[in-house]
Amino acid sequence: MIGEDKLYRLRIGDFRILFEMSATSNTVTLIDITNADNRGQIYKYN
Repeated sequence: MIGEDKLYRLRIGDFRILFEMSATSNTVTLIDITNADNRGQIYKYN
């Protein structure tokens, strides 16, 4: 992600996972899991 050295995002199916990695302590910290809709549908109104 722009401006963040240790913050990463990963998309798996319908989910986007936001996490932080630390090489010094060999840990991965889970920040957030969100439902990532199809971009073609996300801006449409119902």
